[in-house]
Amino acid sequence: MNKKAREISYTILRKWQKKKNIIDKDFKNLSEKDTCFIKEVIFGTIRSYLSLTSIYREKINKRPTYLEPSERLIFYIAFYQRYFMSKVPIYAIVNESVNLAKKYARPFLVSFFNAALRKVINKEIDLPEDNLSIFYSYPKYLIDLLLKQYDLSTVKRILSTQNHFFLPMIRIRDEKEKAKGLLIYKGKSKVYQLEKDQGLNEYLNVASCYVQNVTPVFLIEKLSQNFQPKMMLDLCSSPGGKLILAHDIFPNAKIYANDISRKKIDLLRSNLKKYAIQANLSISQGQSYKSQENFDLIILDVPCSNSGVLHKRAEARWRITEKRLEQLNELQFQLIKNAYALLENGGQIWYMTCSILEDENEKMIERAAKEFHLEIVKTEKIIPNMQGWDGGFACSLRKKEN
Repeated sequence: MNKKAREISYTILRKWQKKKNIIDKDFKNLSEKDTCFIKEVIFGTIRSYLSLTSIYREKINKRPTYLEPSERLIFYIAFYQRYFMSKVPIYAIVNESVNLAKKYARPFLVSFFNAALRKVINKEIDLPEDNLSIFYSYPKYLIDLLLKQYDLSTVKRILSTQNHFFLPMIRIRDEKEKAKGLLIYKGKSKVYQLEKDQGLNEYLNVASCYVQNVTPVFLIEKLSQNFQPKMMLDLCSSPGGKLILAHDIFPNAKIYANDISRKKIDLLRSNLKKYAIQANLSISQGQSYKSQENFDLIILDVPCSNSGVLHKRAEARWRITEKRLEQLNELQFQLIKNAYALLENGGQIWYMTCSILEDENEKMIERAAKEFHLEIVKTEKIIPNMQGWDGGFACSLRKKEN
């Protein structure tokens, strides 16, 4: 393995510590093995941060203030490799961690790193199973929300599931095509889960395939039953996965698509070009989008907590706070409000999230239906599972005739 793999992991994680977001990194000069290792260390360390903090406090037996955050991070990376990864030699963990300490820790601490790691690295860990926050590494606020909605067994299953990595899935757009791997869903579209070590490259630039989890496919196909729109707007559209799927179901509908920035719209335009789909594109805040047209279908894939896809969004769990959820709820409501104003009588809003929280799903649509002249037609919710299905929610809301 490239000796710089751990250092690259460290520098990216250090930037995350400071800014709480993932810094994009070009891995083109590294082998696929090194790239996989780096990504596993980065996302795994972020995902397991609370558990790693507990391990640090137990094994190193020092107050968190004893070392700088950048120095504690070296221990966290070492402990992640030791306790959460397989087939990483202990001698390599110790030696490379000491090398990181020589470069990024205060000089007088290098001998401490060496001695501490050699003393504790062979010991096993025993995370407290009764403390779900530490055992599964999630903020307590999120766990408390889940426990209000689901029984303890279901909550544990959700938390455990979203600490796993799942292989990508491919939606087949042409019924004559077939992907390699496991056929996981067959409806209007077919969805395959790729096999281990199977690359995505052969599917990325093929118009007959789209890299997409089965959950939005299932949800949108459920909403589309007994409905045939002519004018369709996707208000928060980029990168376009749900819009492309809706187009495949309703190929004759005229398409409008909007998002908040030039960068997002450029990405959407590129995707639509790849799949030969025509659309009228615009850039604006979804809650203030204006149009001379009215629509009989408005897709609202709203910004949300990502609580159903935390296995993909390692850093997202640490952004779920009461204040953040309140901000998201207000934005979600304003998006529904504007969509209602743009909707034809008898038309539908497809409200969708990748969340499993009631505040963003059931409670939000109940509030919207009561506030506006909307009828709840159909709701579907998926809990993330060990077959690789993302968590998600979808509801069709119909504008009642005046």
